[in-house]
Amino acid sequence: MRALFLSTVHKLPLFLVFVIPVLAFGETPTEESQQLLTILKETAMIAEATNRLALLVFGGSVAALISTSYLQPKERKVRLVYFLFVPGWFALMWAMYRGHQVCNVYLSAMHVVNEPELYYKLQVLWQLEEQSAALYLSLVPFSLWFVIFLIWWVWKGEHG
Repeated sequence: MRALFLSTVHKLPLFLVFVIPVLAFGETPTEESQQLLTILKETAMIAEATNRLALLVFGGSVAALISTSYLQPKERKVRLVYFLFVPGWFALMWAMYRGHQVCNVYLSAMHVVNEPELYYKLQVLWQLEEQSAALYLSLVPFSLWFVIFLIWWVWKGEHG
């Protein structure tokens, strides 16, 4: 009996590795599920492009903060306007997080077959809308900083 048990235990990992995945993913995808995956894949690509744009805005704001090749204010009161970058950075991080969530919905739709199609569509659209809103919201503090910087540059210039 012990020999039978040991021979079965040694074969169990091979069974788990080779047979269980075939049983779980053995279903052939329908045309509707292929369409859903195509839509979700395109949406995930849009979210990735938005993430790249958010990273560009973040990199540009950091470059503006640490660069010395352009005119910078010397007065402390005027330099306080750089604190506008902080809420912009938080909004950019939120946009990138939401873009990551869009990709998670796509990945879960590829591997979970028991959820209705509408669930994935609503999830991905909600996440993408949140990502876009966060990106647009992040541009508000950066734009405000830019306007204040232009006003300072016009009125004070090299003297301030």
